[in-house]
Amino acid sequence: MYACCRCAVHRRVEYEDDYEYAKSDRGLLDTFLGVSYHDPLNLASGALMAVPKRRQSNARTRTRRAHDAKHPPQLQFCPRCSEPIPSHVICPKCGYYMGRPIVDMEKKKADAKGKKKK
Repeated sequence: MYACCRCAVHRRVEYEDDYEYAKSDRGLLDTFLGVSYHDPLNLASGALMAVPKRRQSNARTRTRRAHDAKHPPQLQFCPRCSEPIPSHVICPKCGYYMGRPIVDMEKKKADAKGKKKK
């Protein structure tokens, strides 16, 4: 019988219980599937999750986190209108990107005024 619970540390199984279980249909099914009666989590197979051997020191943790701080956005100035914009972004003021017109801002402004009147 069991001493206090069914865990691997406190398990005490008598031979008769083991024998009766092996003869039962459930015991045959578990044997076929490779599941152990004594080991429901299949700990004996060695398929455990990796766990650190030692605690990570404060210095190592803080060294790793040294680059996690928030940084201000990298801004460039539009060569056409001198508006500060993020790099690789179309200028929201003049509609240019890398010296070429991408968005027609006059047309965009006219469309915005038309939508406001409705």
